[in-house]
Amino acid sequence: MKQSVTCAWMETPLSLIIKIMEYAKALAVVVLDNYGKLVGVLDNSDLIKYGEIVSETDKTSLNQGADDDDWTWETKSTLYLGTRRLKLPSKPVKEFMSGEVYTVSPSTPISECARIMRRHDVEQLPVLDEDNDIIGIVRDVDLLRYYTL
Repeated sequence: MKQSVTCAWMETPLSLIIKIMEYAKALAVVVLDNYGKLVGVLDNSDLIKYGEIVSETDKTSLNQGADDDDWTWETKSTLYLGTRRLKLPSKPVKEFMSGEVYTVSPSTPISECARIMRRHDVEQLPVLDEDNDIIGIVRDVDLLRYYTL
């Protein structure tokens, strides 16, 4: 289990969630309500699902040659730069998160975590203590690391 969990408030705009995940180097965000309780999960595949790929092309011009020299040719080069970015809606994350969250306790066997992930097609399971507070998260890559050692 990873003890560092990236969390966001349920009213946080989805367009800001990508920055939170980027800064935290996280693949998923646990969504909390006004009382700090777990209400959902959002991962990088959700961002792709709800985002829009926007293509943009910028044009730059480069001039070569000197105006004061009669014997030089002035040339002009044009460079087109194509970029793509993910544009996300500014609506609150609560409208896009997975509301049905599957959780485990610290004593849940690893094999059971794998079964839950497979059965419900999820990539992470928040780990809750006896007071239902988040104390960690188990990701599919964590299970892979364990099983391949």
